[in-house]
Amino acid sequence: MQEPTNNPSFRRASVQSAPWERALMGSNDGLWEWRPNGETWASPQFWRLLDFPEDGAGAPQDFTTLIHPSDYPRSMETMRACCVDCKPFDLQFRMQSSIGEFRWFRAHALVYKDASDKPFSLSGSIKDITDFKLSAEANRERERRLFRRQRMDALDCLASGISHEFNNLLQAIRGYISFAAGSLDPELEAFDDLCKATEAVDRAALLTRRLLDFAGAEEQPEHLIDLHETVLGLVDLVRPIIGGDLSFRSDLCEQTLMVRGDETSLRQSLLNLCINARDAMPSGGELLVRTELFELSAEHGASIGELKPGPYARIVVSDTGSGIPEHHRDKVFQPFYTTKEIGKGTGLGLPSVLGTVEGYGGHIELQTQVNVGTTFAIYLPVERGALGSTEPPPTANGGSVLYVEDDPVARGVGRRMLEASGFAVTVADSGIIALELLRSRGETFDAVVLDISLPGLTGPQVLREARSFLPELPCVMCSGHVLRSHRGMDGLDIDAVLLKPFDAYQISQAIHASLSPAGRVTELSSQAVR
Repeated sequence: MQEPTNNPSFRRASVQSAPWERALMGSNDGLWEWRPNGETWASPQFWRLLDFPEDGAGAPQDFTTLIHPSDYPRSMETMRACCVDCKPFDLQFRMQSSIGEFRWFRAHALVYKDASDKPFSLSGSIKDITDFKLSAEANRERERRLFRRQRMDALDCLASGISHEFNNLLQAIRGYISFAAGSLDPELEAFDDLCKATEAVDRAALLTRRLLDFAGAEEQPEHLIDLHETVLGLVDLVRPIIGGDLSFRSDLCEQTLMVRGDETSLRQSLLNLCINARDAMPSGGELLVRTELFELSAEHGASIGELKPGPYARIVVSDTGSGIPEHHRDKVFQPFYTTKEIGKGTGLGLPSVLGTVEGYGGHIELQTQVNVGTTFAIYLPVERGALGSTEPPPTANGGSVLYVEDDPVARGVGRRMLEASGFAVTVADSGIIALELLRSRGETFDAVVLDISLPGLTGPQVLREARSFLPELPCVMCSGHVLRSHRGMDGLDIDAVLLKPFDAYQISQAIHASLSPAGRVTELSSQAVR
């Protein structure tokens, strides 16, 4: 047998040896040979598949060194095992081209023995299957997303129902805490204890809302997002998943930063960056999330994505991990490109983050240094004057209110809150009774407060029917859910949506908004009022 070297005479001899071999050489498959003693040979087409010259100039003498580091141990182990067992070789792995990118290949080979019946070489072909792998991975990712979506749909139905009951309980706890605190001297330690208990209730309610945001199946429309609230929600979700070896710190801008977009997709993008940062610090480190108002210059904007100069909200996610090698930096936002082990990364995380950010008119800046860390800076156009005045509106001074709530404890708490605020209150425990009261003496009510999830007739159904004979009736909707509870409200003129748990100030504020001639739909919660 001839020696597998890069000598052109060997190549000519092997090409001329048989018609089938010449036909194979004319195909898109490359030929190769590997021997247990480390000697290798590759055909001109083999090198063309990797963008090297046909004579292999510039390529390493041993082509196996081009195999991806994650695939190399498995590939070499399989090749040696095939030689020992004399079994056919069939394996898929990645190899690095002359321009530094990794491509997928499938290699077939047979074992040839020498005169003493010992394994002499593995000789076979190699085929570029990169397009097939990307297509297959895309299909698998679609299947994974469908499975996750189906699972999240089921979770959403379960969580939506549980959250309604849970927030009714929190409503009662928060209400009775406020009643107890109202009878105490603010200087007493017991008063401070009750204030801390109220804060714990609010944190529980906020965490419930944010978990529902992630479980929600509905696509949320673009709206104004308070980055302070978004990052605070991210903190609650990230802390349990980063592990005890990592330090997690947030540094939030004191100035309110409002951007326009979908809060759920933005928070998921930030969560994705945080998980990548965690994975880059297997031995521990620090993860920092920072928000700031940044004045982008024309030169800086042109360098990171042709952004227009002006004020931007900048969100920084920084880690002290392994960093990204220079030859990977230009590829991290390419679909399906990943440096993680097979099965641990799809290569779709960062591209989806980039797509979300660019969809909101922003861009991402990457700064990284090996063994020092990585920083992703997200630039989003800031909305000027989005919040208007920060002064809370005055509370309503009395009036007659119909309060409709099916939960008896929450109904009692709400009634006491309204009466303490100076309202004359009539209560109903179902939508059917509420509608009967509105038909019989609706002109006596200045406003109606409806729980959205009422038995028999839901809050929106009651309001829709009532508006047929009381078209100007001011209305506040109460909800233990977030967007999931707004189904059936399309086309209804609702003045405010009040999220449970709330206190006396928030419900008075909501009723005042409903009575105001300039009233508009607002969404109020105990977390939104500081």
